[in-house]
Amino acid sequence: MKICFVNDSTSQNNWGCRATTYAMYDLIQKTDAEVVSIVKLGALNGVGSDPYNIKTRAISLLKEYSYERPKLRAGLRVAQNALRRRRQGRIADPQTMEDFEVTAREVKAGRLFPVTRQAIEAADLVMVNGEGSIYNFEKKGRMSLFWMYYAKRHAGKKCVIVNHTVQLNDERMRALVQAVYPMLDDVVFREPASFDEAARILPYTEDALSADAAFRWKPLTGQAFLDAYGRKGACTVFPFDSSTFDPSRPYICITGSSALLRAEDQSAVDRSPFVTLCGELGKLCDQVLVVAPDATDEVLLAPVARKLSLPFLPANTPMGMGLDILANARAFISGRWHPSILASTGGTPSVLFSGNTHKIAGLGRLLGLPDASIDAKQLGAATPAILQMTQRFLDEGDDRRRDILARVAGHAKLAEKNIRCLQPSV
Repeated sequence: MKICFVNDSTSQNNWGCRATTYAMYDLIQKTDAEVVSIVKLGALNGVGSDPYNIKTRAISLLKEYSYERPKLRAGLRVAQNALRRRRQGRIADPQTMEDFEVTAREVKAGRLFPVTRQAIEAADLVMVNGEGSIYNFEKKGRMSLFWMYYAKRHAGKKCVIVNHTVQLNDERMRALVQAVYPMLDDVVFREPASFDEAARILPYTEDALSADAAFRWKPLTGQAFLDAYGRKGACTVFPFDSSTFDPSRPYICITGSSALLRAEDQSAVDRSPFVTLCGELGKLCDQVLVVAPDATDEVLLAPVARKLSLPFLPANTPMGMGLDILANARAFISGRWHPSILASTGGTPSVLFSGNTHKIAGLGRLLGLPDASIDAKQLGAATPAILQMTQRFLDEGDDRRRDILARVAGHAKLAEKNIRCLQPSV
């Protein structure tokens, strides 16, 4: 079986994006199937035809001027909007089923997206790694749906969407999902909140509920962890400094949220709740380690770490290092889906606050974590609740960790359902 893997996110400056795509590839490699072509996440977010040079240039600027990220993202959005709709009658950003059909014909004729068309034509199966794309009216979600439609209707390929969250809080996206999903050969959700929502409008049973492939990672723990990171400077990622971090002493990790510093939100960044929270967490545990699994967290939290002289891990930290450090923390304060999963693989409990979709609530259910319904944008008011839950996790210690590890083992096995389309019986 030759696979075109859509939404490869290994080149994203985000620990979770890299972790889940590599975990999906590992699952595929355990079968007789082969990934022969890919469609990058950047191509789903790009504009016009396949050469999405505006996006590429913006990424290079973000790497060079990361502190200007909010302004650069705003400028990119303006540029994308200027080019997003019809060019000479060609719809490069299809938004309705009628657009899908018009665009599909242009693709078939070779006038739009020739690279992606070739990637699909090279495969027997188009596997869309949905992750967190299908929500609001996000372009990456719309384009994922478009390529599913094209693969089935115009290329005649077997097509599935797996490993994914769906939140249909926009009627336009809901209409696209209702039209495209019934065409597919398989649909697999990664958490219960999404399954519940989809099952209200489409006839899915719990057999469609799986788990994220990232649950399958195995971190270094115990003495192996100390051997790897106990040397002076082993946890420092230039140009930031984590030389004061001692992995042999208890520590708590804290990060931001996918709900914060959104491209569409140009409001001023308020870091004061994180400054206060980090200060209070330092009273509960020997060390507080600030981590930025995503570049937006880096913009948000690097100044907080500097202000409080706390060790800091940036977004370009090797994913394996991020996995190991999160997995050995006593607790993790987080509004991030994948980092919280990576932490759980070592038994670390997360105090969860909201993300950009209901996936965080779904993760809390998967890990048996108490639901405090904490809004990422109201952390100041929620600080007492966060501290109380953190102390609870510290008090529960190994009992809580054993419970989480047992759940993770089940989810790691369940994640194999993401590749059930590769089994002979499907």
